[in-house]
Amino acid sequence: MTPKPRSVTAMLVAALLRPAQAVDLLPTDVIAPPPGITTVQLSYLSSRRGDLYRDGVRQPLDTRLTVDQLLLRVGQAFTWRAHPSFAYAQLAERHLEPGGALSSLERGSGLGDLTLVLATWPYADRERGRYAAVAGYVTRPTGSYDARRTLSLNTNPGENRYQAAVQAGYSHRLGSRGNAMTAFDVQWFGDNDGYHRGTGRIGTLEQQLL
Repeated sequence: MTPKPRSVTAMLVAALLRPAQAVDLLPTDVIAPPPGITTVQLSYLSSRRGDLYRDGVRQPLDTRLTVDQLLLRVGQAFTWRAHPSFAYAQLAERHLEPGGALSSLERGSGLGDLTLVLATWPYADRERGRYAAVAGYVTRPTGSYDARRTLSLNTNPGENRYQAAVQAGYSHRLGSRGNAMTAFDVQWFGDNDGYHRGTGRIGTLEQQLL
């Protein structure tokens, strides 16, 4: 029995559009801010996903998804146990635009989930520009979400589940005009009990530790 084209598309889209595999960092995020300051940061990020591969072979479908985000971050720097520390709350306005073979599917726009973060720097050498940081993240499912938007392609700005992460990062100044930065993280995910999973029925989306 030959699968219906809609079902094939749904399966390929599910393989292409996985949840994020890491906690996003902006440039200079691993550099410790001076204690006692309050920060307000507005950032714009744009990413594009496409070129679906299965078993190492590029699939012929022209599947694309463009995600534009306007991020508002409000934070406070302080000293905790003699170490520079920083806490902030972040909220995003997100726009998801399917393209190519997915252009007929519904777009998604609205507020994303609220993220709360606490970071501390066990090592901070401001004179040499070297920093090692550890941070904890908690994301609450406060964003716009509709289970019907997950039938063929999940274009919800929010994820309808709790998330938590622990991240370690290191930044090293390179001369007077640049920095090298690296980071590693572990993420935990709650269950999303309003997800179609390509079956036409609402079920539960589970994700293993990353």
